[in-house]
Formats: sequence, C-alpha cells, structure tokens
Amino acid sequence: MTPETQDLIQAVGQGMLRAVQSVADWRRIELSLTGAGGMVEADLRVVSPDGEVDQSRGLDHDALDACGDLRDAMHQAGTGTWYNARFTVDRSGSLESEFDYDNAPFDGNIEPELLVNDHAEFPRDPANIPDWHPSKASG
Repeated sequence: MTPETQDLIQAVGQGMLRAVQSVADWRRIELSLTGAGGMVEADLRVVSPDGEVDQSRGLDHDALDACGDLRDAMHQAGTGTWYNARFTVDRSGSLESEFDYDNAPFDGNIEPELLVNDHAEFPRDPANIPDWHPSKASG
C-alpha cells in the first residue's frame, strides 16, 4: 500500500470516530462502502456494548471525500479498483479494512452504463473483469 493510500484509510477511520464523538458508549463502528461510476455510498453502523446497532449517524463531508479518493488511489493497472469496502474501528481505536474487487457494487442495483464508465476510468485486464460485469463480453 502506498503512503497516500494509508493516509486515506486513516482519514476514513478518523471520520468514523468523528461520527461518534457525541455517543457516550460504543463498542465498534462499522462502515460499508460501495462504489462505481464516480459514486460512493456509505453505510455507517455504531454498535453499542449490548449489541444494539445505531444507523442514524453518517460520515462528514471530509470523510466521504476520503472514501472516494481512496477508491481512486487504490486503482492498479490491470486489476482495477474495489467495488466494496469494509472498515471497522473498535473502542481501542484499532482500524481494520478490507476491499472487495469482485462482487457487484450497490448489491447489483446499478445501471450497466455506470459500470461501463467505471471500467473506462479504472480499467481491468479481461481476466480480472467479473463475470457479472457488462464489460466482460467486450473484454
């Protein structure tokens, strides 16, 4: 991972922490991202010590920008970039992240044209285009 990528991951984690500044007690913050065609959607969940999940909070503008910038920064020639990502911050401040390059963004509810545009922006070698992707046939 490049220093830029590491900085952006940290910026996302810091944004997650800012989202819970006013929460008295929490055990874990979970962030799911999905993106394609210049769009990134974020779903933030705050898990309390008793397991209750609060989905009423969101990321601020700076953190959302970092999410989009991270998707751009993680593009690799031939491999493309991720469609989905997951971040977890625990009470100690430990940040974990994982990136999914293979499964459809937006749970598959996306216009094929946006996926084609995404492929033009973040091209992949034919072997790295998932079977569900509309660009697979044109390779």
